[in-house]
Amino acid sequence: MTMSIACKVLLGFDFEEGEKEKYNKMFLDFMDALMTLPINVPGFGFHKGMKAREGLMAGIKEQLLRLSSKEGKTSSFKTAFEHYMDSVEEEITLDTLDTIAEGALDLISNGFSTISSALTSLIIILGKKKKKKHVLNKVRAELDQHGLFESEDVC
Repeated sequence: MTMSIACKVLLGFDFEEGEKEKYNKMFLDFMDALMTLPINVPGFGFHKGMKAREGLMAGIKEQLLRLSSKEGKTSSFKTAFEHYMDSVEEEITLDTLDTIAEGALDLISNGFSTISSALTSLIIILGKKKKKKHVLNKVRAELDQHGLFESEDVC
């Protein structure tokens, strides 16, 4: 769920249902490989992470091209990517697409860590509150309102 939130809020990515699980697994493999020995040989974590990164970069580039063509606008708020695109006058070329995709992957991984930390703090705070059912229902309603609540992600 945190990757979906990071993708949607920061970049405006809205992967289709079947793609969400695939990209989420690739992303988790990529994140797990960040702290492995850099041995790029099949069977090692680093190799698995590099393969996952390749798949993520392909998916990110596909989403960036969709969004840059303006057909992919899904919400009323501006994402970081849309602010960037507004400041750039030229068309996206393959060179700039690679650079933007690298930045997008950085945003997703940093957003993932930040959102995970914020959600952990939220769970601790909600656990201490007496009216936690009411607060949880409000959080669920707000997530649902923004299309971020998926009942299978939550207990």
